[in-house]
Amino acid sequence: MATIVNLVDDILCDIFSLTIQNTRVFPEIFKTGSDFQDCVSLINISRVCRRWREVALTDSSLWSSIYIHLDSPTARTLDKATYFASICFTRSKDLSLICAISISNLDHLRFASPLVQTLISHEDRWSRIAINFTPSTRPFGSSKINIPESEDSDGEQDLLLRYAGSSHLKEFHSNLASWFTYSINSPLPALSTLRMTCFILVGCMDTLANLLPFALNLQELEVTLETTRFDADVVERNMQVWMAAVQEAKVRPHFTLPALQTLNIHAPLIPLFTCSALKIYVMQTISWRPSDLTNYLEFIERSGLPPSFRTIEVRSTTSLWFNAPVRGYFLPTITNLLITSPEKRFFTMFYERSREDGVVGFSVLPALKYLEITDCGDGHLPFFSSLITSRWDIGAPHRTLKSVRLNRCFTSSPVPELLLSPPSNGIDLTRVEENWREIARCVNEGLSLFACEL
Repeated sequence: MATIVNLVDDILCDIFSLTIQNTRVFPEIFKTGSDFQDCVSLINISRVCRRWREVALTDSSLWSSIYIHLDSPTARTLDKATYFASICFTRSKDLSLICAISISNLDHLRFASPLVQTLISHEDRWSRIAINFTPSTRPFGSSKINIPESEDSDGEQDLLLRYAGSSHLKEFHSNLASWFTYSINSPLPALSTLRMTCFILVGCMDTLANLLPFALNLQELEVTLETTRFDADVVERNMQVWMAAVQEAKVRPHFTLPALQTLNIHAPLIPLFTCSALKIYVMQTISWRPSDLTNYLEFIERSGLPPSFRTIEVRSTTSLWFNAPVRGYFLPTITNLLITSPEKRFFTMFYERSREDGVVGFSVLPALKYLEITDCGDGHLPFFSSLITSRWDIGAPHRTLKSVRLNRCFTSSPVPELLLSPPSNGIDLTRVEENWREIARCVNEGLSLFACEL
């Protein structure tokens, strides 16, 4: 076995890469933590000896992925992070950059500005970029946080994006997208994922208007709301710019995204979109307003009733499941439903049966094949059992349900292991506790059941 001194350069580079790879998982980029250890490790490795430095500097790919996770950082820590990031960006040479910066409990937004400006100085190489800043809950002077201004910009924001990766940019995530100003005029052909949060919906329009016309290959768009003082402060100026532009043009923008497959936006924005390749529509919550349902149905029709649209995900339920407009979102063609924290009315709505032209079916989602439930309380286990058995016992000729997945559900009475890995000769129902017995019978007859604690 060779000593470390005699290892060839390629193997030594592999070892260096393994040293830092524990933090390099994308797109699950926002993890708990309070360090930028991969940057520090790289710098330390390059300081061990002359040969290690030469080897580390030879492999530019070691420096092209930078993940910085900080909690309650001091100004000194942010200065160090900026310094290390600058070194990494320089040593990555001309390679595409993957960079995630997540800072929590930040006292002042301008403290992070040098780090972001360092990242922007290499924006032509952006590939996967994520920026997530959350303010400290501690009082800090005035509630108004001033956005940094450059010395020669006459008061203009200096976080200006001109290229945003150009042909390299694949993913862009930010909870402060409105912090940037945009002067992009070239296509972003590789951009497939755009996720952003904003303080109010109109506050994100300037960002969308500057990015979406150049992202015709976009496959996933997520626009969510977040109410922190940072979001409130950075949104104001760009919101004013967009509203002035709309007033001058006398028309609101419309975004046609021919490749978009997953859309996650709030109901008021949906009239602005046409998505002919839509597969998944995600709702943070279901709107009960009839006008929002009308806009949704018009969006689906305007998009050409996309034949690929088969999945709806609801990330937050309310007590409004009984409302008629709520039912309207679940088109008969939907086959996949993902739901978080369902209430009793959710279950009862989906096992209501109907009879049409003598054929027995279900009033809502008659073609349901795949059901995924997350964060369901123990008290709803009887309703879950009734839903599954109702869908299953309609009879094989009319049965559509094939698979059910449970995430963090029924903690006091978890899914019996027998149901998750049934023996080849079937489950002995006498070995299953009573509240799971009917579902075990369905599993015996062919239903696929999965469970995960996430």
